[in-house]
Amino acid sequence: MRVTAHGRRFRMAFLLTAALAWTPLTAADHPLDPLSQQEIFTAVDALWKAGLLDKNSRFSVVRLAEPDKQAVLSWKPGTQLPRRAFAAVRHERKLYEAVIDIGSKKVISWEHKAGVQPAQFADEWILSQQIVRKDATFLAAIEKRGITDPKALL
Repeated sequence: MRVTAHGRRFRMAFLLTAALAWTPLTAADHPLDPLSQQEIFTAVDALWKAGLLDKNSRFSVVRLAEPDKQAVLSWKPGTQLPRRAFAAVRHERKLYEAVIDIGSKKVISWEHKAGVQPAQFADEWILSQQIVRKDATFLAAIEKRGITDPKALL
């Protein structure tokens, strides 16, 4: 089964929407609070505006880049530490890690991680199952072991 570009975009939008449904709407009260929806959008927008993404770029994670431990320990309620986002992005078949300053909306770092792959995306996992379930060699191997339904394994 071939996954079309439209299908990938739809699934990406669906997964991002589902993830954001569990994300706070407003800014953090504590420096270790997770990123809000607006902070996630700000981080992604900064990467786009910096020209680091294209329509095929995929995010495996966008999360809080934790501040310095000493800064957190000295933090007092009512004060705010600078907020930064960490993003792992698959871009042009390579993995990049980015740090974005939320307040300034600027990309602080964009680093290629050679020899590293991001986590498998949900649509890739589904596609790999579909491919394996149709593979004659795989089907013959599990049948030798008394398994006739590949869905029992995958």
